[in-house]
Amino acid sequence: MTILTGESYTVESLKQFMNRLNVDYTEIAESLPEDEQQKILDAENEFREDAGRPTVDSLSEVDEEELRESIEANFGMTETMKYVLESRDQDYTIMFDGVSLHRIVEIDRDQE
Repeated sequence: MTILTGESYTVESLKQFMNRLNVDYTEIAESLPEDEQQKILDAENEFREDAGRPTVDSLSEVDEEELRESIEANFGMTETMKYVLESRDQDYTIMFDGVSLHRIVEIDRDQE
């Protein structure tokens, strides 16, 4: 049997999650599945073309506010957190109460 240790914290909003784990909207966008990333990029470029602005080649070139609007309109909090945590090298466990409370455990891999 292996017992893992780690740091546990509770978040009730996407903003708390982002602050606690030092996540920005670019990291969130880049953690999404490739087809979802492409949808955001296509929508941004369509908007830019309509506004007479140059298009962009990657999500890192998109304004944070534009990314925030797109992410919040299309993805739920649990789904968003899952994508971010899965994209990181660190191991995590998420426990969800079914409403809005998420407990995240950041596993300390040095303990194994």
